[in-house]
Order: sequence, then structure tokens, then C-alpha cells
Amino acid sequence: MHAYMAILGKTGNRPLRFLVVGPSHQGYPIYPAVYSSGSWVTPMGVAEIDSDLGRKLLSKSGIARPDHDGHEGEHSIEVQIPILQYLFDGNFKFLPVQLGDQGMRVAEKLAGEILKLEEDFILIASSDLNHYEPQEITNQKDDALISRVTSLDTDGFYRTLADVGVSACGYGAISVLMYVTRKLKGRMVLIHHSTSGEVNRDFRSVVGYSAIIAYLPDQ
Repeated sequence: MHAYMAILGKTGNRPLRFLVVGPSHQGYPIYPAVYSSGSWVTPMGVAEIDSDLGRKLLSKSGIARPDHDGHEGEHSIEVQIPILQYLFDGNFKFLPVQLGDQGMRVAEKLAGEILKLEEDFILIASSDLNHYEPQEITNQKDDALISRVTSLDTDGFYRTLADVGVSACGYGAISVLMYVTRKLKGRMVLIHHSTSGEVNRDFRSVVGYSAIIAYLPDQ
């Protein structure tokens, strides 16, 4: 919510376009799956897919494919949509892109194809951070990973995931945003970090969350 409020503060009520990248928890389909047309329905109402943005991404892509079925049963992008509906009063379109393979090669290639889009949109990476460890350990692991994100160190980001054992579900989505931001000579800034323990008061087994904003040079 902190990241979305920052977006709201800069954009007001004008119509917006969002490209939302998230993981497949099942690891399938292995390629980036683009839900390229139609709409999604949430308890907040109908959210329209940005079919024009989807068509343009697919026309430039050698790695992403149109695949609606691949999004069935996956929540990583779905959980973002009601927040967008609430804050922007339905005044937006969005394009969901789901990653089965979240490796460095796929993330870098998808980022390159996103950079080819000559469109005005906001890129969102959907992910939580470390899972189901005590508060102190999760904070340590999250801090290690966040430091790689804010320094735009993609190589170090993947090393930290493995060496420290950070169980962030959407690491591929985060790295896509890192690649895009670095290529555009931008910066990424942590604006908030918390854990589930700060809500339910159970600090024995928590999930970490952060809000990190990517700023371009003129912002």
C-alpha cells in the first residue's frame, strides 16, 4: 500500500496503465505468460486488461507468449488488482505477465523486451520476501536482499537469494524491475518494510514485505 500511495500522489486521477509482473508458484508455464485480452473480476468489480499493451509486448517478444490458462489458480498478480481498483477507482488498465522460470536470463530478456515498448505505463513487480522464519532472521535476510535491490546489483541479488537463503516468491519479477530501472539510469528506494508479525503479533514465523519505488532520472 505504501508504494501505491506514492504512485497515487504523483498521478492523481488520470487514467493509468500498469504492467504487472509476478511469479508462478507452480513454476508453470515456464515461459513468461501474458494474459493479453479480456478482463478480471474481483470483489471490487471488473478490471480491464490492456490488450493494446499486450499486443505490442508480444509483437516485440521472443520469450513471452499469450497464455490465459497459465494464470489459472495463481494469486501473485491477482492480489494487486483490488488495491488498484480501490485507489484508482477503476480508472486504469493492466497487463499481467507471469513468470514460471524466474532465472536471471529470462528476467533480463523480458526486461529488454519491456524496454522496447514506446508506451507510458507503470511497471509493478509483485513479490513478498522471506517466509516462515522468526522475525529477527527474516529482517536480516530481507535487509541483505533489499540492499542488493536498491543498489541495482542483479548479480548480487541472485547470489544473495542462494547464499543467504531468502525465500522471496517473486524474485524474478523484482529482477525484471531492477534490470529496467538500471537500463534507464534510474534508482530504487526502499520506502517501507514490515512483516506479518507486526500485524498478527506472532513473531515466531513471519513473512517479510517491502515497498520499493523505482525512480527515473527526471523524477
